[in-house]
Amino acid sequence: MSKRNPIEKVYELIENRGFIFIKWLEDYKNNTSKFLLQCSENHQFEFCYAYLKDGSRCPYCFGRKHITIDFIREEFLKRNYILLSTEYINAHEKLVYICNKHPQEVQKISWNNFKSGKGCKFCGIEKYSQSNLLNQDIVFKIFEDKGLVIFDGEEYKGVNVKIKCYCKNHPNIIQYLSYGNILITKFPCKYCYIDAYKGENHPHWKGGVSLLHDMLRDCILEWKNKSMEYYNYRCVVTGQYFDIVHHLYNFNKIVDEVFNDLGLEQLKNINDYTQQQINNIKYSLLIKHYDYGFGVPLCNSIHNLYHQLYGKYDNNENQFNEFINKYKNFEFDEFLDDKYKYKNFLLKGVG
Repeated sequence: MSKRNPIEKVYELIENRGFIFIKWLEDYKNNTSKFLLQCSENHQFEFCYAYLKDGSRCPYCFGRKHITIDFIREEFLKRNYILLSTEYINAHEKLVYICNKHPQEVQKISWNNFKSGKGCKFCGIEKYSQSNLLNQDIVFKIFEDKGLVIFDGEEYKGVNVKIKCYCKNHPNIIQYLSYGNILITKFPCKYCYIDAYKGENHPHWKGGVSLLHDMLRDCILEWKNKSMEYYNYRCVVTGQYFDIVHHLYNFNKIVDEVFNDLGLEQLKNINDYTQQQINNIKYSLLIKHYDYGFGVPLCNSIHNLYHQLYGKYDNNENQFNEFINKYKNFEFDEFLDDKYKYKNFLLKGVG
């Protein structure tokens, strides 16, 4: 096995060779463990201590032809991108481009990142989402169970992608609904919702009554505050200030379990329950939240990216831990602004 020199010696030789250390690409185990360097010409490249000792030079400065904007433009076209930048400064500076698949989005990427295989973040999100797709037959069966008829030729492409359909109760109205839409609502058809809640059925009829959903959210504020305190009021992924407390185990699933345990039906407003039933619901919901562990504070950008990649339903702690591991391996850098990219923050255990 290759010898492992003290890590301080590695950093010292990097500095003596005139390179800038960027990051480790793997755990430091021996002289062949890889890290990322940058030369004085701003080229970034993979290296290891063994190469440094041998006197190896930057591969872009040594024996490589000069990179021109025309050459880069041709490389972008090979991946179906249109380069908008008219000048190439160095491998580190961002180049402006658009993806033909997402022409409405103007994006930026460095030549180094482009060469490493990174590219359109919207294509990347779609790729990750595709890997978590449910079976189309199962999804379409749920549409059918909800009273919705899907038009011929429609395909299921993700929980948040809308599908052309119509409601059996309103067959003359075309609607576009996602699998995510219909899972979280009793009335996926908005016209059925209007019919159900108009007149005396409306929750504000005759002075109004409070909706059950609002009460359920309010009664877990203690759990949210404890979750924020546990993680020191910081996003567990970026270490920055957070925007939202994310459930590692879906809130709707916890609610379903509470009502099943109590043998109660989920009705639309609080006045449909006795005071004792309301007290039992509040207590059971709070206790079950603690049973599943604290929520995790997240920045909006991280929270939105997580749900774009993994959907909003059937999420769990293992899935979130996988997301964090990929984030720490820099797999999501192309999807995020610089302020949200992984910066070697020390993360607490999630649980």
